[in-house]
Amino acid sequence: MVRQIKSKIINHHGQHNHQSQVSVKRHWSLKPSRSAKSLKMSPTVIALGYFFGRSAPSTPADPKSVNAIRLAGEAQKNFRDAHKGVLCCHVHIKGMEMGSEEHKSQCEGFTGEMAAKAAEIIARELNIEVRE
Repeated sequence: MVRQIKSKIINHHGQHNHQSQVSVKRHWSLKPSRSAKSLKMSPTVIALGYFFGRSAPSTPADPKSVNAIRLAGEAQKNFRDAHKGVLCCHVHIKGMEMGSEEHKSQCEGFTGEMAAKAAEIIARELNIEVRE
């Protein structure tokens, strides 16, 4: 699956030079650690980066990078505000049995919530009218 996503990103942005491919490979090879903020935030950040992030290696001051980080921060703040100020999955699942119905239900809820927030941000930033 990661290979398909990398391929789509490279094809979408027209990145075929070696330097860009190495940059994308480095990004996708990062593995979340126990200190990772939240696995439910990762797809949100990836989606925002796909739409608004840089398409080639650059500096952290690149306006596209700054904007993508700002949007990811907005999504994280939204999650924190809704969930006792905590992003960490380990805190939210404390006392739950991994794979239990309670755990799966909470995880699905958080993931859906963040997918909706990502869609909201993307639509707003691209000036797409959303009807409910």
